[in-house]
Amino acid sequence: MSQPALLIHNANIYTANPAQPRAQAVVIHGHRIVFVGSDAEAIAWRTPQTETINGNGCALLPGLIDSHFHLLWGSLKLESLQLDGATDMAHLGELIQTYAAAHPHK
Repeated sequence: MSQPALLIHNANIYTANPAQPRAQAVVIHGHRIVFVGSDAEAIAWRTPQTETINGNGCALLPGLIDSHFHLLWGSLKLESLQLDGATDMAHLGELIQTYAAAHPHK
């Protein structure tokens, strides 16, 4: 058995797998998840070299971090009216008026 780099146990893991929606432990070797299951089963993966993290019952969720930037689109968006911070209709009107005053050519 290869030696896993990381074992996270005692966690509340949402797996996104309908056949196994929840788990307590995950083992990661290199850049791959090699085991997802119970704390009891995860013990078999543990070696003296394994880094172990106690999840203390906290949630662990799968995630994909795709940090990239579309240069042209992102640059154009910086010049456009940004309304995502509007908290109500009055604030929305203020944002529009401020933008219109600063960009009379648009």
